[in-house]
Parts: sequence; structure tokens; C-alpha cells
Amino acid sequence: MKNLRESIRKVLKENKVKDRLEKLMDNVGFNKACKSVGGVRTIAKVMGMNVAELLNTYFVGEELSTDDMKDTGMGVGGYDFKFTPTDVSEKDGRIVFNYAITEGKVSLIAGTGETFDLMDERLRRKDYWWEVEYEILDLFILYSIWLLEDLNYEDKDEETPGVEFDFKPKI
Repeated sequence: MKNLRESIRKVLKENKVKDRLEKLMDNVGFNKACKSVGGVRTIAKVMGMNVAELLNTYFVGEELSTDDMKDTGMGVGGYDFKFTPTDVSEKDGRIVFNYAITEGKVSLIAGTGETFDLMDERLRRKDYWWEVEYEILDLFILYSIWLLEDLNYEDKDEETPGVEFDFKPKI
């Protein structure tokens, strides 16, 4: 009987801590909550999740834009787009982010200075498409690094997070 009571107390205490963390995240936001308790790994452990599962719960699906990137101090060049994180996973001990660009444009600084819709297939046929693609990838990598640092994610190997992205216009 004593062991049963102790088990019940332990479960109730764990649920209280989870409830308090959820309230903290609701009140101050996910990023600040992670900082205040020692990092995203701490919250994931208390919530009974791994970091990727936690990020899928609280980060995936949120519409963001290059303005959010600028708010971190990043330069975005001639890019102006909206994107949504679609998945976070862990592969070989490395966090991998998947993003979908839902709308946007790029103003080419070098050359003609033209502005192109990123959803337009004609842009992908241009000789310099590979450069646009790599610049967008660099933006997502830098944003992902910033995010993990902001969440106090400690990576023992300090590996760059993996990033994949696609273009999925809103319908």
C-alpha cells in the first residue's frame, strides 16, 4: 500500500511540473520558457519527449517570415518570403529542420535588379537558380542555428543542424 501511495504522489508531482511548464510556455512563449529552465532539453525531458518531438509540438506549423529572421539580427539580402516549419527530426544525433516557403519574392541585387516571385517556375529555369536555392538554404541554416542557440540547445559536437526546404504555395 505504501509503494502505491508513493507512486501516485510521484505521478501527481510530475503532472504538476508539466502543467507549470505548459503555463510558463503559454505566458512567456516557448523560447523564453526554454531559457528560464535551462534549455529545450530540460523541457523535453520533463514533458517526456525528445527535442524533435517537442519542437514538432511547439514550433512546427507556425507561419514565419524573413522579418522574423531579421529580428534575430540576420541579413536576408533581397529575399522577402513567408515560410512554415513542417517537421523537425533527429538523424544520427543531429537535429534536422524541414521548411516550406509558402509565398515570397527575391530582388536580385547583382545583374538586372529584377524581382522574381519565388513560386514562379520560370525562376527555376534561370541559369542562376542554383545560387538562389543555396542562398535560401543558407538563410534557413542560419535561422536554425539561431533557434537552437536561443533555446539553449547544447550540442556536444556543435554540428550544424540539417535543413531541407521546398516551395509549397498556399492554396
